[in-house]
Amino acid sequence: MAVETNRLIRRFGSDRDRVSTIGEAVQDHTDRGTRVWLYSAIFWLTIVDLFGLVLALELISPNLFGGVPWLMFGRIRPLHVNGVIFAWLSMMYWGAAFYMLPRLTGKKSMWSESLAVWTAWGWNIWFVLGIITIMAGMTQGREYAEFIWPLDIFLLVLWCANIVNVIMTVMQRRVKPLYVTTWWILASPLWLGADYFIGNVVWRPGAIWGNGVSGALSTSMADGMLNWWYAHNLFGLWLTPMLLAGLYYLVPRITKTPLYSHTLSLISFWGMAFFYTGVGHHHLLQTPTPGWLKTIAILSSISLLIPVFAFTVNIIMTMRGHWEKFFTNLPLRFALTGFIFYFLVNVQGSFEAIQSFNRMTHFTNFVVA
Repeated sequence: MAVETNRLIRRFGSDRDRVSTIGEAVQDHTDRGTRVWLYSAIFWLTIVDLFGLVLALELISPNLFGGVPWLMFGRIRPLHVNGVIFAWLSMMYWGAAFYMLPRLTGKKSMWSESLAVWTAWGWNIWFVLGIITIMAGMTQGREYAEFIWPLDIFLLVLWCANIVNVIMTVMQRRVKPLYVTTWWILASPLWLGADYFIGNVVWRPGAIWGNGVSGALSTSMADGMLNWWYAHNLFGLWLTPMLLAGLYYLVPRITKTPLYSHTLSLISFWGMAFFYTGVGHHHLLQTPTPGWLKTIAILSSISLLIPVFAFTVNIIMTMRGHWEKFFTNLPLRFALTGFIFYFLVNVQGSFEAIQSFNRMTHFTNFVVA
């Protein structure tokens, strides 16, 4: 075991922390589930982009599709937003997770490649049903939570199946040290599963088939606060962590250098886990919501700069001496471009939590952009 760990440290590890960073590669990988998830993500990217094009055309010419109910702005926008989050990005992230995890754990495949394939097809069916129901006017009418209750249950079942697949793969790993990417792949789906269950108020289905009667909390103010807690955590506990997981994997792999600091990766992981859950309320600072919630949102948003800068320094220092690969390696170019935008968006997000700044940007397209 000691010999194996030392070999990993020499190849991929950070000798300053004496902790391995990335698992021994097995050359012959199955990747059946990965292919279905990633090909599906590419397909849905084209579809949700078409939804976005329809929305853009309707902003220019509101009556362009007049008389066609299923192409109304109010029906296409939820499909575009949910499609970007769940059909494109989430399927891409699951595909990436099913690609990275066997390589990080020293295995040829996931615990069950068949389960990964079936959940991918189930996910495709779920979003097709989402398109049909939203276009038919069946909605719960809550932003980021428009899909009707049966589809919420369907998604949660698929989500839990993927979580089981991930956990079992890690439990049966051949490489014992857990690299930081594996932490994110383990934690982020658990966070998002809880976030989706709570944010969609699954225990209150309302009118099961939608019809405008949402499964919401009993008071509108409380439901509005919960809705933005849920919506912001979609980004902070799922979309952002999985981006970090990919960057922590790709940058050391492509540059063939160890991660700069295991300690900084710990700070970025636990900082994100601790601070991000309270951030969402900074979008409601100009509303009559409890002052203590606003205080938590402000403190959490500013404190979030700690894990953001820890991650940023870690990636920059890992890239030290290898920046020429940004211009010669296409995957690295995309990864680092996402990294740059991640840094900029998170810094401006912390500024949005400052009351004086928030008063200027609230109800403007700056927030949307």
